[in-house]
Amino acid sequence: MKMTDFLPQTSETEIYVEIQNDSIWRYTKQKGKIIGDYFMIQKNSGILSYYDKSKSVNYKKYDLFDNNHEYEIIKNRKDRKEIKGFECYKLTLIKKDTESDLGNTIYKMYVTDRIELPIHSVINLTKLLQNTFPMEIKISEEKLSGMAELYELIGIEYSTKPNSTYN
Repeated sequence: MKMTDFLPQTSETEIYVEIQNDSIWRYTKQKGKIIGDYFMIQKNSGILSYYDKSKSVNYKKYDLFDNNHEYEIIKNRKDRKEIKGFECYKLTLIKKDTESDLGNTIYKMYVTDRIELPIHSVINLTKLLQNTFPMEIKISEEKLSGMAELYELIGIEYSTKPNSTYN
């Protein structure tokens, strides 16, 4: 018997993103209920803050893509894919990490230049590449084979109100 046979199947989670004034709020739902905490990203500065479910306690804060890391960017405009009506191309971002036992962090994604949001809820590419919005992201560690996080766009809800919601 394989070890994976013992792992329970978890239901899919949905990530919601709400734009409110100068910030972007992100939260996760599973079976219709909010799980975990809220993430709030300040659009202008790229500062990510973690909040409890009441949105009143900020318990962690850091700068997304601060200048302390080195990145390698590989664009492959020939590898194309349509996602939810948007033409996308493949972009690979490698975050260099000589101190980690897991090696570099690799972000393989399909991105579009047709969505203009100042920041993304999973990865903030705007500090590295302007006019690039990830529609599908696979994050893995160089020396940890077989394990990866996968983020896929489920849908986009357009709103004419100042507070827009994307999921």
